Amino acid sequence: LTSDPIWARERLEHGRNLLAESMQKLYEAERTMDDYRAADEALEGKLHEVKEEIQAAEVAEETARAEGVAVEPLELRPEYERVAREAAVRTSRRDEFDPRHGLAAVEALAERARGHREALQDNVSARDGLPDERYATEAALVRAREALEEYRGAHERALDEFGAAALGDVPDPGELSSGLLEAEGQMDQAERAASSGRFSEAHSLLQEAGEIARKTMQSPTRLKAAMAEADRKRGEGEEKLQELEARL
Repeated sequence: LTSDPIWARERLEHGRNLLAESMQKLYEAERTMDDYRAADEALEGKLHEVKEEIQAAEVAEETARAEGVAVEPLELRPEYERVAREAAVRTSRRDEFDPRHGLAAVEALAERARGHREALQDNVSARDGLPDERYATEAALVRAREALEEYRGAHERALDEFGAAALGDVPDPGELSSGLLEAEGQMDQAERAASSGRFSEAHSLLQEAGEIARKTMQSPTRLKAAMAEADRKRGEGEEKLQELEARL
């Protein structure tokens, strides 16, 4: 050390870096082991939880079938049994079995079973509310058709008075008519979906059709607002023109 201080300082710095690196690796190893032990302890409880979730999903499938819902079985039991077997022999396969991976697989199974059960329950609920939804959508489409017929004349008069540019982005009657045709097509699709037991899909289609009808019925209000704005701007333009003429 006394013969070459520079070299000694470099070696000391190198040693400190190695020690810091070793301490970091030790910290990471301890954290990994903590995660490993926590996953191992949680695995048994999660296996029991996912088994109950799968059983609940299977009960929901039977209930949904009885209610006329189209059911596509999820069939999670084979995958669950595989994970359960791996977990059962994990004490003799510590080098191969990482409980963190097993825990993640079990949690994913539970989530799939839960989502499947909730989707089936939503389908049953959608079936119960479908008649009212269908009636409301049909009534909305009738009112939208009536509103569109009145809107055609008002839109044409507004075009003659203000021009297309002044009206901005108010909907064109042709576009609205196409939208209502699309909504009527969605009504037909909803009927087919309901006949096939896909009640949630039917409910969504009816909601989309109803939204199109509501937007159509809002068009006269949008046209009136655009006309009022166009009239205001025209008035301002006439005032400025009169001022300019007076100066000349």
